[in-house]
Amino acid sequence: MTDKIKARIATSAAAVGAEAWNGLANPDGAADPHPFTRHEFFAALEESGSATARTGWAYSRSQTGVSYSDVQKMMVESGMWTTSTLLNPTVIVDTPALADDPKYQIAPPWEVNRLVSSRDAAVNASPAAKASTAERTKREEATLKKVIEGKGLVLGGTDSPLDLPSASLHLNLRSQVKYGLAPWQALQTVTSTAALAAGVSKDLGTLEPGKLADLILVEGDPLTNINDLEKVQCVMTNGKLRSVGEIMRPFVPGDTTGNGICGAP
Repeated sequence: MTDKIKARIATSAAAVGAEAWNGLANPDGAADPHPFTRHEFFAALEESGSATARTGWAYSRSQTGVSYSDVQKMMVESGMWTTSTLLNPTVIVDTPALADDPKYQIAPPWEVNRLVSSRDAAVNASPAAKASTAERTKREEATLKKVIEGKGLVLGGTDSPLDLPSASLHLNLRSQVKYGLAPWQALQTVTSTAALAAGVSKDLGTLEPGKLADLILVEGDPLTNINDLEKVQCVMTNGKLRSVGEIMRPFVPGDTTGNGICGAP
């Protein structure tokens, strides 16, 4: 006799027991499961009223990294924006030296240590683990590509404080390009599209007369090689230009990055 499977739609996290939920969210019994998948996290968000579609919080992918066509269509036609906060340490395998960039000395030591540990774990992962993570990442990026091709709004973001925002944003952009977007499309997710979604496109997001002079100068051409975006030489905020060497002076004495371009302090 074949057992019948019954399906029931749960209308809230509270309707599902924590033990059953967490068992499904962590089927392999990992000692340190991802906190964003635990019952306690979702229940707290739901009870506070912050994790609802009404407030703009709605996860758009399944646990396998797949967003189905109806979700992709809704993301385009609704006019809403979605933020990609892809935590993807596997991309750092391509450029492991990113974790050793002196600019990260500005970050708290424990954050730097976490970045280095994540890099080392990704580099030393088994070929099977690397392949599995890469395939999931490819599926997630396919969703972004579909939405952008449909003229939907996609933003590049981070999961701060769960990761080091500067490093993770670079990895996010590199992942977008590695799995299908053109560099200019990836850059728009953190510039013009981000400003549009935040309602500040009148002042920020593009380089135009009359807008706020907040920008960076980099060595190379990110439109050709997205990795060049990390080679920041100078930073301008509200019209004031400073070299990276000047900014880094309290943290890395003797750093001269950008001094020859925008002047030594």
